[in-house]
Amino acid sequence: MMTIKTSLVPTVKHELENTIKQDIDRRTARRLHQVEVHCNENQVIVKGKARSYYIRQLALASVLNSLTNWAAVEIVDKIRMETEVVCDE
Repeated sequence: MMTIKTSLVPTVKHELENTIKQDIDRRTARRLHQVEVHCNENQVIVKGKARSYYIRQLALASVLNSLTNWAAVEIVDKIRMETEVVCDE
């Protein structure tokens, strides 16, 4: 979860969510599955399933990159990825 100390206009919120999701898909080569990105006035929440912690790290780097591109990195307070790492048996 990314905590952001600003309120987002609904259209900006939707655009930021889409940008983050696209960046995650691109950086992980779509290896983070069931990706959900939700933004509200003080949080960015990313949920999904990965087969390794490396994919989780790539997704986190994507979120940080997206926020940097939006000039929002200085207002990031806390990061928590709600990803489940699953293994085939």
